[in-house]
Amino acid sequence: MNLAPGSPHAEAALLSDDGDASVPTDARGTDLLRRLRVSAVLTVPVLLLSTIPALQLPGRQWVVTALALPVATWAAWPFHRAAARAARHGAATTDTLVSTGIIAATGWSLWALPELSLEVAAVLTTVLLAGRYAEHRSRRRAGDALRTLLDLEGSGAVDASLLTGEPVPVDVAPGSDVQRLVDRVSTVLVPIVLVLAVATPVAWLVSGAGAQPAFTAAVAVLIIACPRALALAAPIALLVGTGRGAQLGVLVKGPHVLGQTRQVDTVVLDTTGTVTAGRMRVDDVLAVEGTTPEEVLAVAGAVEGLSEHPIARAIVAAAAERLPGSTEGGGEEIRVGGDGVVVGSAQVLDFHDEAGSGVSGVVRTAHSGLGLGRRVLVGRPAWLRAEGTTVETGLAARGAAAEAQGGTAVMVAWNGVARGVVVLRDPVEATDLTLVRGDLRSAGQAIRLSRATLRVIRQNLFWASAYNVAAIPLAALGLVDPMIAGAATAFSSFLVVANSLRLRRFA
Repeated sequence: MNLAPGSPHAEAALLSDDGDASVPTDARGTDLLRRLRVSAVLTVPVLLLSTIPALQLPGRQWVVTALALPVATWAAWPFHRAAARAARHGAATTDTLVSTGIIAATGWSLWALPELSLEVAAVLTTVLLAGRYAEHRSRRRAGDALRTLLDLEGSGAVDASLLTGEPVPVDVAPGSDVQRLVDRVSTVLVPIVLVLAVATPVAWLVSGAGAQPAFTAAVAVLIIACPRALALAAPIALLVGTGRGAQLGVLVKGPHVLGQTRQVDTVVLDTTGTVTAGRMRVDDVLAVEGTTPEEVLAVAGAVEGLSEHPIARAIVAAAAERLPGSTEGGGEEIRVGGDGVVVGSAQVLDFHDEAGSGVSGVVRTAHSGLGLGRRVLVGRPAWLRAEGTTVETGLAARGAAAEAQGGTAVMVAWNGVARGVVVLRDPVEATDLTLVRGDLRSAGQAIRLSRATLRVIRQNLFWASAYNVAAIPLAALGLVDPMIAGAATAFSSFLVVANSLRLRRFA
C-alpha cells in the first residue's frame, strides 16, 4: 500500500476514526461533547480573570494556568492527535494548523509570565471544539439517508464494484465504515500557511514592533487560515446530494457525473444495450402443484438446447447454472438430482421450432419421472393453447402478472398440461446514474439533483476561498484577534455545512 505523503492511501490513513476529530461516528460525537463541556466550564473563569480588571488579583496567573492547561492539552487532544498522526506520515492536515496555533499560544503565554495570555489558547480550543461538534452533528444529519439505505442491506457479500472498482464482492454488515473522500487542498495550503505564520512575526519584528503583537498576529494567521471550510466544500455537498438521491431512488456513481450532467439536454433511451444489458436471463421459474421448478427448468432446458434463439440460450444457461450436475449446451445432459427428473438432451427427438411461437420435442429418458416419449412444448401461452394444451387459470394469471411487470413468460407443458412458466428479463445495465426505482421518468429528477449539487459545491468553494483570501492578510496585519479568528474559522465550516444541507429539501 502506498503511504507516501499526499497519496490517497496516506490521506485515508490520516483521516481514520482514530486520527480525525471530525469523523461523524457516535463515539466521536460523544467524545467531542464531553471535551467541549469540560473546556467551556474551565474557559469561562479563565476569560473572566483575564479580562475583568476587578478580578485581576495578585497570583491570578497561577489560577488561570491551572484552569487553562487542561483545556489546551486534554480538551484539545483530538486536534493534537490528528496533527501528530499527520506528522508521522510526513503530511499536514487542517488539524495541523489548529494544533500548532493552540500550542504556540500556550507556549507563548507560559514563556511570557507574568504577562499571561492563556485565555487565547483556552477560548480558541473551546470555540473550535464547539464548531467541530456542530459540524459533526450536521454531517451526521447529512448522511442519514445513506445510513438508512445501508441498514436495509443487513449483512452479507455485496458487489461494490459500482462504487469501488473492486471486482470481488466485499463482506458488509450494519456499522461497517464507509471511507470518505478527502479534499487534497490541505496538502498544498497547510505548508503555505505555516510559512506565512513564520514570516508574519519576522516582518513585525523587523518593522520594530514588539514581540507580543508579532506573536499574536502569527497565531491569528495559523488559526484563521485553517482550510477546513475549503476542504469540506465539495465532500459535504456530495454526501448530502447523494444521500438525498438515495432517498429518491437515484444512485450517483461519482463526482465526475455531476460535471457531465450539466451538458445533458436530451435523453434518448433504447430497449436493449443501453438501459438494459441486451441479454435475457431467467428471473423466476413458476410451477403448478405437484411439479417442482427444477422439473420445469430441466425439461425446458433439454428441449431448448436444440434451439439457437436468445431466449432458448438463456433457459439452457439457467438450467446449466442452477441444476445439480448439469452442463450447458445441446447434445449434453441436464440432470435433476434426488427424486426429480433426469433428462438426457441426446434423447430429445422429433424436435420442431415454430418461429415466433415456441419449440417442441419428444423427451425420452430412462428415469420414470416422465416415462418414455413424452412430447414437451415450450413457448408462448397462446401457442400452447392453440396446440390443445390445458392451462391452469392460476398459472396463466401468474405468467400474465410477470409480463405486466416487464418480464417475458415462456410456458412449459407436457402430457397436454401446462406444468410451469419460465420468467425471463433483460436486466438493467448499472452505469454512472442508476435509477433504483426503475421509473425512467426519474432520469430528469436525477439530472436536476446533480446540477443542484454542483451549484452548491460552487457556492461553497466561492465562500471558503473568499474567506481565506480576505482573512489571511487581515490576520497578518494584526487586525484579527486569535479568539475572533477561531470563531470565524468555526463559523465558516458551519456555513458550508448548512448550505450543503439545503439539498436535503430537494424535490
